[in-house]
Amino acid sequence: MTSNIEIQLNETQLRVSSVLNKDNKNYGKKNLIDDSEETCWNSEAGSPQWIQITPTKSISLNSVALKFQGGFAAKRFVIETRQEDGTFTSIAEFFPDDHGKQQISFSLLIS
Repeated sequence: MTSNIEIQLNETQLRVSSVLNKDNKNYGKKNLIDDSEETCWNSEAGSPQWIQITPTKSISLNSVALKFQGGFAAKRFVIETRQEDGTFTSIAEFFPDDHGKQQISFSLLIS
């Protein structure tokens, strides 16, 4: 049985590669999960930038929805899973459009 349940995250379950000018108040990781159109996470310039999500329990992921601010979209978006030995395996890749609309990038199943 499949259900559509949105994962509720908190700041301790998130890590990000960087924050623009170390300004966590305006651009920090909390803005990824605050459900506000007025805020955003903003990284420093350069590649690669990343977001790491560590759920508190095992989840099945079947789709990913992305929204980038127009003019600031990633060129390449990769989903990786961490293996038991600590290595990462790429399971999906997406090339977002550069606009400010939500993008449902792909469907997949991860257990």
